[in-house]
Amino acid sequence: MERIAQQIFERARQVLEQDDLLLPQMQAQVEDYCERLVAVSQERVKAMLEGYLSAHGEGLPEYSRRPGVYYFMKPEKVACQS
Repeated sequence: MERIAQQIFERARQVLEQDDLLLPQMQAQVEDYCERLVAVSQERVKAMLEGYLSAHGEGLPEYSRRPGVYYFMKPEKVACQS
């Protein structure tokens, strides 16, 4: 029994170290999701952020000395009206 328990422990440790908990079909789904996530362009993210900030009265200015790097102020919380 002790030998079997040790084998189970060692296999569990290997699975955790190798992050091998996903079944093959689940792994394919995760890889597909990751590819789609990476496929979102920087321009699309920037456009979404600009839209959000604009709706809250803020802008997305670019640093003058660092083209392509932007900064913004966090919009104040807007209270919901009932």
